[in-house]
Amino acid sequence: MTRPGGVRRRSRVAVAAGLTLFVAVVVTGLAGPAYAAASVLYVDGGNSSCSDTGAGTQAKPYCTIVKAAVVAVGGQTVQVAAGTYTGTASLGHSGAAGAPIVFQAASGVTISGGSKGFSLSAKSHVVIRGFTITGTSSYGVYVFGSSDVRVEAGHISFAGQPVDGATHAGVYVNGSTDVHVVGNVVDHNTDSGIVVTEGSTQVEVRGNTTYGNARQYTRAAAGIDVRGGSGVTVAGNVSHDNEDSGLNLTSTQGDVVTGNVLYHNGDHGIDDRDSPNDVIVGNTVHGNVTAGINLEGTSGSTGCTVANNVSVNNGINSPRTSSNIRVDTLSAPGTTIDYDLVQLTAGTIQLIWGTTGYTSMSAFRLAHPDQEAHGLQADPRFRAAASGDFHLLAGSPAIDSANSAAPGELNPDGFGAARVNDPATPDTGAGPRTYDDRGAYEYQP
Repeated sequence: MTRPGGVRRRSRVAVAAGLTLFVAVVVTGLAGPAYAAASVLYVDGGNSSCSDTGAGTQAKPYCTIVKAAVVAVGGQTVQVAAGTYTGTASLGHSGAAGAPIVFQAASGVTISGGSKGFSLSAKSHVVIRGFTITGTSSYGVYVFGSSDVRVEAGHISFAGQPVDGATHAGVYVNGSTDVHVVGNVVDHNTDSGIVVTEGSTQVEVRGNTTYGNARQYTRAAAGIDVRGGSGVTVAGNVSHDNEDSGLNLTSTQGDVVTGNVLYHNGDHGIDDRDSPNDVIVGNTVHGNVTAGINLEGTSGSTGCTVANNVSVNNGINSPRTSSNIRVDTLSAPGTTIDYDLVQLTAGTIQLIWGTTGYTSMSAFRLAHPDQEAHGLQADPRFRAAASGDFHLLAGSPAIDSANSAAPGELNPDGFGAARVNDPATPDTGAGPRTYDDRGAYEYQP
């Protein structure tokens, strides 16, 4: 239709379409360019073109991890090139479920000095992988009030100072949930190597090696220290030569401690204090200064399950508590122990129940026929205990003699070895597999 004067009337549809297009252009203009976030941000402090005012591209990377941590969002990977960096990487954003923020170190990346290596406060969906973090004045990695976080394949050492008020753990998880500390080496920090505390739940500490952690002026630093909270899993770790216990569990409950190796620590191998309903299954505990596996406290660690452990030469000439396994009076109610193997090559106290020490498994069983019905007192035949190799040799009585139905029993073992039936050893175990081995390592014939 043409109006007088030759002007054609626009249809209502065309007007509406034009208005929609105009609004879209205006809104887009107000919002800025609708570019998708780059999937990878690059950090390379050794690149002469690096700039913390750029976009973190491969051609013009950021100079610092600190900058990348501020700007990274869900679905992005921060790829860090080899070199030494400093400063605390405090995250500015959370990732998203299925699209975490990933910090990935190339071989040869070190974060040295500064306050912390990484600091997460109220953040979620984050992965920190492969970083060497050393010489921080505070924690190496700090996770506070956060969820769905992984700290993996790193080396964290020499956090804090060995001075009262200045000691710090290598990895510190506080008031957080669904946190996974996996496959790290954590050593020579001035407090415990890995700490889980203040109501943290659903935390996994798995496959780490912790050693040499010490305050130095007082015996307090453990390899792994779980304080408060519940539902923590500690599995497949090696914790040795720490100032205090290999593993402390204090005022927590319902934790699972399985498939760990704990040796030559300055107090207990495993110290379970005021932590009811914990499961301590399939660990190898050797040569710790005091009791190998210790259940105690002012309110006790009641209702615990202790099974399938190999506990040898603990508490010999102890200045404090002796024995391979100890359950104090307040921890005895509801606690069961069975299918454990104990042995001493010196000293006299194999087990303590309540206030009574027993020099043999048979004497203990006579006094407590409801406990350790399948317990053994025998040489476990370690491959090389003096050098920290606690794999079993052929003919070990620990082979094919565990209870695979024990809660927390691992399959495969804590170090990835499949449960296998040794054809040279009669099966004397129980449960769905009568051939699981006691201790942390499954013998491979």
